[in-house]
Amino acid sequence: MTENNSKNDLTVRQANALTTAAYSLTRYEKRLVYMCLKRINQENPTPEHLKTMEYGQYPITISNKEFIEYFEIDDESKKNLSRDIQRAAQSLHEKSVVIYLPDEDSKDGEKAYDAIHWTTKQSYRPKRGHVVLYLNAELISIINQTTSNYTQLLIGEAGNLSSVYTMRLYEAINQWKNLRNNLILDVDWMRSRWQLPSSYDRTAVLKKRWLNPAIEELNKLHIFKSLSYEDVRKGTKTVAFKFTWELSKKAPSKLSLARSAIKAINANLQPKQSEMVALTEQIGELLLNGEDISPAVLSAIKKFGEESKDAKGTSMKKSDDVIDVTDYEIVTDDED
Repeated sequence: MTENNSKNDLTVRQANALTTAAYSLTRYEKRLVYMCLKRINQENPTPEHLKTMEYGQYPITISNKEFIEYFEIDDESKKNLSRDIQRAAQSLHEKSVVIYLPDEDSKDGEKAYDAIHWTTKQSYRPKRGHVVLYLNAELISIINQTTSNYTQLLIGEAGNLSSVYTMRLYEAINQWKNLRNNLILDVDWMRSRWQLPSSYDRTAVLKKRWLNPAIEELNKLHIFKSLSYEDVRKGTKTVAFKFTWELSKKAPSKLSLARSAIKAINANLQPKQSEMVALTEQIGELLLNGEDISPAVLSAIKKFGEESKDAKGTSMKKSDDVIDVTDYEIVTDDED
């Protein structure tokens, strides 16, 4: 990882709609997206503001210098960095992201989705050492919904992983890491959403060439004390992988998380989703304990509940990325 710890520790947030979206990006393109998320989080444009953006686009300038500050670039690659960023910006401009809309699925299970271009325009300014990505304002309105149902990650950790597919796995685990200690991902879902190459069609090849090295790489990150996976099978076929982890730091109690949320709200900061969940669950206990709860905290709880209402309604449904394994067998050998 990069030696610049202050940069490496920068947290960015993205809506879970982007975490579970289908798209195919290169490592450099994914890094550009992370840089865009950083800027979007900092500026936090409102839906009303996005509607007023000229031509429905949101310009974000990314300099070569800033890129190097966040991501590991070897000396040889630095020589062609401007060209590589320009090529990544150009190819990103030609690609779309597919956002799935489970509430709009047909009764027979056909998936509903919106396919949205990442950018509406990209400008290259080699003399100034930067590119300007004009992100689709509609896309920003979706991926910036980070009050609840979002994924939080460290830009330095995610952006320096060796494979874009490992980045996607890192994001999937980060979506759940503070809420549970395991996650079952359907293999076909992973192939579809993460656009895994056809060379990984055989599960044994996928595991040998990507998944096993990915787990080894993720275990080197400071957030995990341990991370492992098991095959989930139906008959002799591997249909999913069960990922199990233990975080390096002992998980704080719900009361501790709730108090952290209160502290953040009173400081006019955005608490983490796990903190807000704990706060809504523990508010009665806190009041019984006689703790001082400000009007701002009560307002934040009400707002969080309203914004989470729809998500709670759909969370009772079977998710298409976390599967029921009642009739499945978990194994760890490599018969495939």
